[in-house]
Amino acid sequence: MTEKLFYFLEPLQIRPITGFFEFITFEGLAIFLISWAIFWLIKKDYRKFVLFLGILLTAWIGAETLKRIFDVPRPPFGLLPNPQSASFPSGHAAIAFALWPMAGFLSSGKKWLLRSILLLFPMSRIFLGFHYLVDIAAGIFLGLAVGYFLVGYDEEKGWTDWLVKKCQKELEFRRQIAHL
Repeated sequence: MTEKLFYFLEPLQIRPITGFFEFITFEGLAIFLISWAIFWLIKKDYRKFVLFLGILLTAWIGAETLKRIFDVPRPPFGLLPNPQSASFPSGHAAIAFALWPMAGFLSSGKKWLLRSILLLFPMSRIFLGFHYLVDIAAGIFLGLAVGYFLVGYDEEKGWTDWLVKKCQKELEFRRQIAHL
């Protein structure tokens, strides 16, 4: 089914569109993640910054672990030259959808803009033929599970507050030692 979808999209695979999706899937993801991290730092919302990093790392580690366990080869029909890494689940989809619940911390307009951007990452992987549809679905499921679990766990247990306070206490102690 993924192959049929890829060849159905083939007329759209002209340089401007393909270039856009290549940018989204490679540089775009990095720029997006760095920008979002800087956003929380500028707002001095260290709790959400720590939550963001925790979600990001957990989703990435989860996706990479599952890739090593299942070791599903990438589609042979995509635009990826020499696909060496495993395909299942999509790490891009896992990361994007793990961050989905964090968009809920923003105002309505910003939340929907952010979620629209998050949709571009798994879409780019399908458009370029880097993943099967099941890879994307598994990545979305993994990402949502990680994101909602860590956000809920933080609301219940306050793990980010604890970590931020611990880091601030350690840094303050080191600062005082430096002044001595």
